[in-house]
Amino acid sequence: MKKLTTALFVQWICFLASIGALLLAVAISRINDLLASVLLTAAFVIAVIWTIFVAVYGRKLSWSYKFPIALLLATIVKAVIGPHYYVHPMPSAQHMAKRQISQFGTALDSLKQDIGRYPSTEEGLQALRMKPEGITGWDGPYLLKDLPNDPWGHPFIYRFPGKNPRQPEIISYGADGKPGGEGQNADIFNDEVPLHKEY
Repeated sequence: MKKLTTALFVQWICFLASIGALLLAVAISRINDLLASVLLTAAFVIAVIWTIFVAVYGRKLSWSYKFPIALLLATIVKAVIGPHYYVHPMPSAQHMAKRQISQFGTALDSLKQDIGRYPSTEEGLQALRMKPEGITGWDGPYLLKDLPNDPWGHPFIYRFPGKNPRQPEIISYGADGKPGGEGQNADIFNDEVPLHKEY
């Protein structure tokens, strides 16, 4: 009886730990993709340990003790498909930054159609919200809300002309707010984002 009670306890601990790791991975996936992947792996490993445990004690357990096995199967399925259906569809910070850059590109195109050119570096992205001095044809604002910062709270960098003299340059320096870096700190340029057509 004591072994059966211990077996049930271990099963439920494994189940709750696996589900907890999975839910935590989903919750932090927008902040840290690497840690989310580690937690998903942990959820799967715990589920495997549980499977081995059930294989050893399963024949000795009554039907009431075998009920959590159905939950085990659900845990394994979620752990396996989690990276595809839970974590990746949630926009990462890099994805959100690229999406915002793309929205800037659309708004800048509309502004260019009205005034005949892109805003200068000095005029900046603020020209999408407020009419620059000496400009005719401005029919904004071209953004419904105030200029957003990037997902890490840093202002986007705007230059015109940029590397391509016919297009502006829009940059997010990533989590550290500094040029260069990898992962969350990697720079995001508008030439990496499908922006708009050249005129």
